Amino acid sequence: MKLTQYKCISGRMSKTFLCSFLIAICFACPTVNAARTAKVQAALNQLRQENPGLRTSESNGEITRIFGKSFGSSTSPVATAEDFRVNYAQVFGLEPSDLKPTYKAGTSDNTQGIMYDRSSGTYKFTLIKYSQFQSSIPVFRSQLKLLVRNESDYPLVMASSSLRDLGKYQVDPEVVNIDKNGVISSFKD
Repeated sequence: MKLTQYKCISGRMSKTFLCSFLIAICFACPTVNAARTAKVQAALNQLRQENPGLRTSESNGEITRIFGKSFGSSTSPVATAEDFRVNYAQVFGLEPSDLKPTYKAGTSDNTQGIMYDRSSGTYKFTLIKYSQFQSSIPVFRSQLKLLVRNESDYPLVMASSSLRDLGKYQVDPEVVNIDKNGVISSFKD
């Protein structure tokens, strides 16, 4: 196939690719994470001070797991998870509004029972899932999963994160408002 046989991508589509490219640069750029380290460290120090014995796992400077002694409780599994999201999103370099519930297809439920007990007919744990968003656009493969033990005070026993600290990156408003039908039709022509 000759190069001349490829169609030129519209200006709007080019902006989408440019936006994706800029997000990739943010992930690769060490200054983005370095600028946020003090804020993240302060939030993590506060969480550890309030919950002695807490342990964390990290990968490439990002916290991937928080576990050990329980580190939150409330009146239900979802309330425990919401308290953690609101009070400790900054541990991951995010604002609480960056995390939205991940719903199962066709439902308004972001929970999943774990370790079913046949004798009691209940689950030992509830997993609550959140997805990361930036300017109403989901961040690819970026989730927070919170594991709550189903006991009287619903203790939070583990947080598993694939969240991304995007620093001060903001999505271009033109990219947010792209006409999806126009993009699809540009590939059909």
